Amino acid sequence: VQEAVSNICRHSGATRVRLEVKIDEAGTFKLRLEDNGRGFDCEAGSSGTGRGLVNIRTRASLLEAEAVWSRRPEGGTLFTIFGPRAAASRSLS
Repeated sequence: VQEAVSNICRHSGATRVRLEVKIDEAGTFKLRLEDNGRGFDCEAGSSGTGRGLVNIRTRASLLEAEAVWSRRPEGGTLFTIFGPRAAASRSLS
């Protein structure tokens, strides 16, 4: 989350950021971070010179989770991490 928020502040031009964390009935945790910035080209971003996205994916995999980015239809970017609840609990201890 820290790396994603840092990227939003540095690159997006966003004026609003929303963070939501849920655990659904099946026990899956989902963290959503969305902004109203200029959007993020997920394909181009993954081939950039920075290590931010690689670091985020690596950290998510340590939680047995998946990290996904997508453009929001109304503008901005939606960043989601989802995985098993047990993995989220381990990360908090």
